Amino acid sequence: MGWSWKKVTKDIGTVVEKAATAWATQQAIAAVGALLFDTAAEGEEGFTNDTLVKLHDDYEKASNVLEQKAQIVDPPSANFIRPDVKGLMSRAKRLTAVWMDPIAVIDKAPQTYDMYRDLSIFLSLSGVPSTLEISPGHMEDTAAMISQAIFANAPLSFSALAGVTDPVSVIPFTVANHIKDCIIQVKHAYYDIPINARSPTGAWHSSINLQMTTNGRGCRGQKAEKLE
Repeated sequence: MGWSWKKVTKDIGTVVEKAATAWATQQAIAAVGALLFDTAAEGEEGFTNDTLVKLHDDYEKASNVLEQKAQIVDPPSANFIRPDVKGLMSRAKRLTAVWMDPIAVIDKAPQTYDMYRDLSIFLSLSGVPSTLEISPGHMEDTAAMISQAIFANAPLSFSALAGVTDPVSVIPFTVANHIKDCIIQVKHAYYDIPINARSPTGAWHSSINLQMTTNGRGCRGQKAEKLE
């Protein structure tokens, strides 16, 4: 379809190239990677002399931490399911990447469009309907609802992390159509990567887990065929 990401990159090299202070960027990533991995215990001290190798290694570890924190382990709560809806099945998708120059999405302001657009791409590729009928006759933009929930707040900035052992923010969100035969669960785990001193938040290393539960008939909103 020719879609291209505006904010999202999976290339950690792109992040480093834009970083004014590479040391801070590397420290932020290493701090999250260390939450679940003891590099000294693994005998990986040799990586410390090769900055690029260590950066990629820390990035993979930090990505694993985020993916674990963003796991959706519980089914939708009873508030989102009707007992008489049968044959519900769930499928899951995940996007782990870096969002460059992110902006907290609190409304439909033009400057937040690229955040909304990239999330729309992920949702569409995951088979999520672009609209949900949340009340009879009332359709809502699915990506708008989700982006305003999971991108509402910037994570704690790297410069404010003194004494903080876990810098990762986690935001869960669930939405369903009014018939309750299409339930979308999202969980977002992310943290701040400093890029330059003038930007309070330069990048977010992020993992977004998505789980859609439906009986095959419920999630039939209009699918986005092209994003301008």
